[in-house]
Formats: sequence, structure tokens, C-alpha cells
Amino acid sequence: MSRLDPAVRRALGRVGFYTFVAAVTAFFALPMLWLVSAPFDATPGLTPAMPSFTLKNFRALRDNPYALRSLWNSVVLAGGTALLALVCAALAAYSLSRVRIPGRDALLYGLLRRVAWSRELLRICLGCLVALAVVFVGDWVAEIY
Repeated sequence: MSRLDPAVRRALGRVGFYTFVAAVTAFFALPMLWLVSAPFDATPGLTPAMPSFTLKNFRALRDNPYALRSLWNSVVLAGGTALLALVCAALAAYSLSRVRIPGRDALLYGLLRRVAWSRELLRICLGCLVALAVVFVGDWVAEIY
């Protein structure tokens, strides 16, 4: 069995890696494209299709007396929550950096551990989303054939 030249092997590895990255990017970008185009579709649905562009959905949103007020309430609630979290985190960070209290290092390591744990949970959630997408794409492909 002949061995490949290391330069050729490295080039093939890079081509395979970038092909994989392009496939994963397309896998996550195509649903985002659907999310962006769905509000402009005259008949939005769960199946992917070329949209017939219209602004009718935005007109219906504007004519709904509760929709704009609900959206504004969501913006105010999200902004207020973010501001409150920012102020509390800044005050806590300042006090933890200036005061020597027993257990401070354990608290900081616990917070750091929590951040690492949330990354692991994010990876688990993304894995579940990929699994669900494979199931839905499989159903969609089965409908075509």
C-alpha cells in the first residue's frame, strides 16, 4: 500500500475540514434564512418553499390593536431586565474584587464553574437541535420522494 505524501495528506485534510465546516454552516444558516423570509411570505408554512413576497403580514400586525403594545412591553421588560442584571453584576464584581471575605475564592471558582457548565448545557441543547433538525429534514426528504 502506497503512502500519501504529507503535503497531499495535509491538503486533503484541509479540503475535508472546510467541506465539513461549509456543510455545518449551511445546516444552521438555511433555517435562519427561512426565519428571515417567513414574515414576507404570503402563505407561510413549516415546509421550505420559495416565498411569494408581500407586506400583508406586517399590515395585519400594524392593524392589530394589541400587537404593537405587546411588542413595546417586551422591549421594556427585556431592557429593564438587562439593565438590572448589569447593575447587580457590576456591584457584585466590584465588591468581590475589593473586599477580602472568607470563601471569596470558592465563590469565584463556583461562578467560573457555572459558566463552564452553561457552555456544556449549550452544547447539549445544540446537539438536541441538530437531532431534531435531522428528524425534520428526514421527514421533508421522505415527502419529496
